[in-house]
Amino acid sequence: MNKDLYCLKMKVNVIIILLSWLQKSTAETHSMTLQIIGSKGGDLPDFMESWMVDDVPIYRYNSSVGMETMVPAPDWLNNLEGHALWQEICDITELDKTLMSDAFKLACQHANVTGTEKSGTPQIYQAHGQCALNSDGTIEASLTHAFNGHDYVHFDVRTQTWTAAVSSAFFYKTRREADHKDLVRLTHLYGYQCVKMLQTILKYIPWIKERKVPQVHLIEKHALTSSEIEVTCHVTGFYPRDIRVEWLVAGGLPLEEGVRSGVVLPNGDGTYQLRMSLTVSEEAQGTQSYSCLVIHSSVSENITVTWVPESDSGVGKVIAIVAVLGLILILAVIFCIIKNRRDSVV
Repeated sequence: MNKDLYCLKMKVNVIIILLSWLQKSTAETHSMTLQIIGSKGGDLPDFMESWMVDDVPIYRYNSSVGMETMVPAPDWLNNLEGHALWQEICDITELDKTLMSDAFKLACQHANVTGTEKSGTPQIYQAHGQCALNSDGTIEASLTHAFNGHDYVHFDVRTQTWTAAVSSAFFYKTRREADHKDLVRLTHLYGYQCVKMLQTILKYIPWIKERKVPQVHLIEKHALTSSEIEVTCHVTGFYPRDIRVEWLVAGGLPLEEGVRSGVVLPNGDGTYQLRMSLTVSEEAQGTQSYSCLVIHSSVSENITVTWVPESDSGVGKVIAIVAVLGLILILAVIFCIIKNRRDSVV
């Protein structure tokens, strides 16, 4: 194939991938997450609460040492609007302590586990709430509870109804739905207040405005029981979260067979990482190259890193095996010499 025609074909394929991704992700989606844990028994505190924006913690509370563990209001909220928001979070935490205590007691009573924490078996109740502001202006909200690692109840913000995941949670569902003021409060919190708080934080937080270019590394790993090679495209250090990663074969065509994708994970510093692995069979090694394509809003052009398998990889393996066997033989000879010397001394 003509070299210019080949390059043009590859560029067209990449452009098609880029356009399809841009249609789905023209702007970022941001979220505010609230996690609450109540427990009895074990070494866990009775109550813990944390708030996160886009997977980055902004607030923590731990009942074991009280207010000292709350993250102090950072400099980027050092204004009247920020202080008002911080007071909202503190007020919500105080109310959550009471609600969590009641929910925990009811869950233990109706699951017949009251008192078991004294025997050393910890009981854990969790609540997970979230609101998300999508790029098109729509809002998503959710609130779920779990007891001892299993789904317990779920609150539908749109219909203002609770759903019991297990029979022992039906009493709790009925009790929460009977409190009309509480239903209005929850709907306002996750359907409106949470989003307004999120928008305030996005207004002042510095790392939200700063895009981070992804770093791309290829990691090669040989299988122990076969001649396959797994090549992992490790993309890390990028922000915002939305990213597109593809393995391409020669010609710029996306690969699906043999590709295993992980999930986007937070690094803890406001950036994210993603791993996508490609398994290359022995037959395909040395016949063509493979490229990891990364498309991210922090760069105007895509990032492409190419992996070319060595055609003599089989010879390299044989040499490695011979070297290992030779080392084992040398160690065996040394062991025999030392043993013979000890026997002669005795």
